[in-house]
Amino acid sequence: MDEDECKSLNLEANGLVSDIDEAIENKDDYTAAEYIELKTLKKEAEAMEAFIGGVGGLASYFISKDDFYLANKRVGANVSYANKDNYCVDVIKVVIGDFVSYLADNNTLKTYTVSYKWNASGSYNSGNGTMGLPEKSVRHIYYNRDTPSQKSITVHSITCVEI
Repeated sequence: MDEDECKSLNLEANGLVSDIDEAIENKDDYTAAEYIELKTLKKEAEAMEAFIGGVGGLASYFISKDDFYLANKRVGANVSYANKDNYCVDVIKVVIGDFVSYLADNNTLKTYTVSYKWNASGSYNSGNGTMGLPEKSVRHIYYNRDTPSQKSITVHSITCVEI
């Protein structure tokens, strides 16, 4: 999950979506089954693009819950709850090799502005943030790209304001 590699993979996924879109436009060239397969592949490629951007902390990606789990079927990341049912949103921890990412998880049908604080276990590192989080989606809070040895944080003081 090197940043340059994430950006490259994200662009590749975006290119794949464009290529599939082009193929879909020529639907007369395909059987009904092939056309359905193209639509399925497009959905997976879009999910993978969002997953790479969201988990990798690129820009301000948010991922629908459905796309997050669809993409993770391909990626096979270790996904667990770091904090569940204590705040208005949950916190998911995603581990891919030595890379760790924490995501806010909105299980509701409401769109929120979410504010939070985090502290690294056994260190003085801490941070905070505020972000929009649409219904039934996840969005990046923290990753350990800059400090690979820091595998665990605690996210706390989470507040939500419905938009």
